[in-house]
Amino acid sequence: MEDEAVRLTHGLAEATRTSPEDWYLVYKARYAMEVVFEALAASDPSVRSVVTQPFTCCTAVDPILVAGLVPVYGDIDADTVSLDPAVLPLGEGVGAVVLQHSFGIIDDASSRELVERAHGVGALVLEDSAHCATRMALTDQGRPVADVSVHSFGAEKMLRTSFGGAVWINPRGRRPQALSIARERLAALEPVCGGVARAARLYLNENRVLNRLPRKAAVFLRRSLVAARLLEPAVADKEMAGGLLHGPMAPDRWICAQVNNELKRAPQNMGSRREVVSAFIEAFGGSVPYPAAQGSDPVQPLLRFSVVAPSTETSREVIRRVRELGYLAEDWYRPSLYPGVVDPGAYGLPAVGTLPVCDRVTAGIVNLPTEVPIDAVAPMAEAVKQVLWTPSNM
Repeated sequence: MEDEAVRLTHGLAEATRTSPEDWYLVYKARYAMEVVFEALAASDPSVRSVVTQPFTCCTAVDPILVAGLVPVYGDIDADTVSLDPAVLPLGEGVGAVVLQHSFGIIDDASSRELVERAHGVGALVLEDSAHCATRMALTDQGRPVADVSVHSFGAEKMLRTSFGGAVWINPRGRRPQALSIARERLAALEPVCGGVARAARLYLNENRVLNRLPRKAAVFLRRSLVAARLLEPAVADKEMAGGLLHGPMAPDRWICAQVNNELKRAPQNMGSRREVVSAFIEAFGGSVPYPAAQGSDPVQPLLRFSVVAPSTETSREVIRRVRELGYLAEDWYRPSLYPGVVDPGAYGLPAVGTLPVCDRVTAGIVNLPTEVPIDAVAPMAEAVKQVLWTPSNM
């Protein structure tokens, strides 16, 4: 495994202008978060909570719970769909703040403000770059702003891989004792093996078959394969109930090789996504509402281009019309802690109305695919405008 793993850490370092010794590999990004939060709790008994957002996947909050900490939810900024630095709930006992770059949107100015506020109370910043793959928020001098940056190579992310993740630990990061513990534990992780490794290799072919079956047959077969541990679910039942399916593990040589192969085409991948994002911006102009940071200059290679409908009903109609064209519009992250959790109380989710911006964006979110031919943009944009355009949007 070592040759592929070393190659991968060096590739990540080259892509991010960082040092390879500060990168660590994991089977899934959520396990990197688990290790960091457990190290934080172990290093300081006074740490009780982590600030995050409910506009996310439940697997981004499960590591907080597994580490024995409490998630505290802040409202988001409608322009960035990330935590709003101006209203961060930085109470006593907060040890970390999660800076999530939703759909690949990175707003450097907002990120810097969040880091400054978090550091002001002694909290470290964990950057969730799961949707970015080798992209980070930067200072004016081009250095990463976060103390920890977590990247995912899993299913439905930027690269056409299904497993693997990586975490970068800032050598000058806050809470150095916690980061030292995390480094030691991450460096000692054993690679996946046995049934987990086998399921990773089968994943793509299994899903190709399942996606061609009638829905009822596919649902039954998928459940059967998961129960037999022959299929690794994107989000397991246990992960919708506050747990994680496995303990922290490193990727094996096969997974590292898949990621290395995809990193070769990452510049082309990101370039084509930028073209699609630019085309969406031009097609929409001011006619439909979308997070303003998506229109940043230079244009970013987004995982999804998002618009925000005025209601859930309208959002569903937009998704229906785009899907009728053959393109997979989605509703990430509706409901909160997508795809939903068994017991919202166990996650400490706030009541509706407590976080008004988050509630509004969650209700109306629509994600449009960006890994599509450029000529797909016009029909998708037209379908969206048929539902959302009003004179007031002009």
